[in-house]
Amino acid sequence: MDETEEELARIREEASRIDPYRYRRRTRALAAIGLGALLAGLTWVVLEAVDKARNPCKRVAAHYCGQDPSSARCKTYQGLHAESEDESSGEMRRNLRYQCQAHIERLAADEGTVIP
Repeated sequence: MDETEEELARIREEASRIDPYRYRRRTRALAAIGLGALLAGLTWVVLEAVDKARNPCKRVAAHYCGQDPSSARCKTYQGLHAESEDESSGEMRRNLRYQCQAHIERLAADEGTVIP
């Protein structure tokens, strides 16, 4: 040992300021941020999938039947809803749902009516 007492004291002080867990904490923090972002993305994907799976004809029928259950529009959209689920042709079901979705968008644009 060639160090003097002052050098040893300086080395000990420098060593006491070193944090051996600094990089471990940084890695854990980055992993937590990454996991949070992953879960947020997964939640968004699930919510989008659930929203896309909803039948727009059912939404329109519920809207009109909620206003007046005996109205002609209620009965019409109940029939469209039944056809949009029971039709044997997938293309026809898709077309009916597209028409209902277009009706929802027209209501929102023209009348400002939001159909949940």
